[in-house]
Parts: sequence; C-alpha cells; structure tokens
Amino acid sequence: MTQGLWTLTGPQAIDLALVRRLDATMIGGRIDVVAPEAPARTAARGAGQTGRGRAGGGGGAGDDPPADAPRRGGRLEVGAHEDPARSVPRVEVHSVSGRALEVRLDGATLRVGYGPFEAGWKGFLERFRTYTGKDAAEVHVAVPAGAQVEVATVQGEALVAGAREGVRLATVSGAVRPSRPGGALRVGAVSGEVAASEHDGPVRMESVSGGLTATGALRSLRLDSVSGSVTVDTRTTPDEITVSAVSADVLVRLPDPDAMDYVSYSARTLQTK
Repeated sequence: MTQGLWTLTGPQAIDLALVRRLDATMIGGRIDVVAPEAPARTAARGAGQTGRGRAGGGGGAGDDPPADAPRRGGRLEVGAHEDPARSVPRVEVHSVSGRALEVRLDGATLRVGYGPFEAGWKGFLERFRTYTGKDAAEVHVAVPAGAQVEVATVQGEALVAGAREGVRLATVSGAVRPSRPGGALRVGAVSGEVAASEHDGPVRMESVSGGLTATGALRSLRLDSVSGSVTVDTRTTPDEITVSAVSADVLVRLPDPDAMDYVSYSARTLQTK
C-alpha cells in the first residue's frame, strides 16, 4: 500500500515513517550509501510523514533546504543511522534536472528515482541501458542501519558505506564503491568500475569490461569479469574465493596463501583446506 508519493522538481526535504528497505533507481547521478560515525542529524517526527516544498500525495509546504551547486550526473547519498532507535528516514533533494524525481513509500519500502519500480532494478537497467538523456539529481537519503539497500544507476556513480543487512548495487557505466558494508554484498556493472573496501561478509561482484576490486575481512568471494582487471586484498582467509575471468588480469592477496588449495585453475577457484 502506497503511504506517500512525492514528485520532486527541485530542492525539498521529506521525513518518512519506518523503512526496512530502500530501492533507488537513478539514471544519471551518484549514489552514496553512508553511515556517519555520529548519529544522523535527522530527528524523528512521529509515525507519519512530513515534507517540505511541493509534494504530491503526502507532503506539506515549508522552507526548502539550500541547493548544492548542480553537477552533471547529479548525486544521491544514502546514509544509515548509527542510532537504531532512529526509525524515521529522511530524503533531502538538493537539485533535480531533467525529469522529475519520484519518492514513494510502499509499506516499509522506500523507493527513490525513476520508475516504473515494479520492473525491479534489473528491468530498470535493461530499459535504460542505452539511454542518452540528462536526468540527474542531488539527493541525500538517511535510512536505518538495518534496512536492506538496493541501488541501480545507469550513468551514475555509487558509494555505499554502513548498511549492515545486505547491499545490492548495479550500474551500466558508472563507478560503484561499497565501503564498510556488512552482510551479503552483491555488485554488478557493465563497463563501470567496482571497488568494495573494508567489507565484512560475503561478496559477489560481476562486470563485463570494468575493473573489480575487493578489500576487507572477506568471508567468501566471487568475482566474475570478462576483460576487466580483478584485484582482491583480504586480511582474513576466506572459506572460498572464486574468480572467473576470460582475458582479465587477476591479483589475489591473502594473509596466508598456504592455507588455500587451487581446486580449479581454469575457473580460478580457491578453497581452504
């Protein structure tokens, strides 16, 4: 059930009810999933939603936050609250160019970006894979640290940090950089760069021609690339590492290389003894 719908054409801020999942689909732009060290500055406003600026289906009027200087491709930031008691997420739109940006709350799922959302992020990427428009937005989204996060961009970049219950990211030609996430991490790119840093948990990354990099305490790792470079640097010995590459350069750094067996060289699969 849709609890709130906002069609945004400029700077606005919206406080929302409890969110357990975020789906963001951006065409041009940068998506940052960031958990600050200090508690987020967003204060809870009760169980309902309030909005500032023009909104459709649930926002109220008020002062707009100052707009950042616009940039080509835009920027979307997603921050996880450090304080679990903070249950009210916040969407801050600093600028919008091109088509209007849509924000929708369906039950406990927050959707931000360009629809139709029903197609999912894979359908979204397939639909806009060859898109040449200039839709862009500068957005900040704060969600609880326990929320599941899924983000897809076409031309944009992504930085994800602090989400602890699983992250899925995808881009066509942008750069995707998950940092300090927890839980299962899955990232896919066509020609963009993927770099996961300080991850704690299992990782799966896929790319056609972009580079793949992963660092941290990697519990298990699967990397798939056709022609891009692959670099792995883990400070713990994973249960399993699978690197599949056609013509890519592959570098894997382990704390104890002798603790691994080369099970299949053709598939470049490593397993602990």
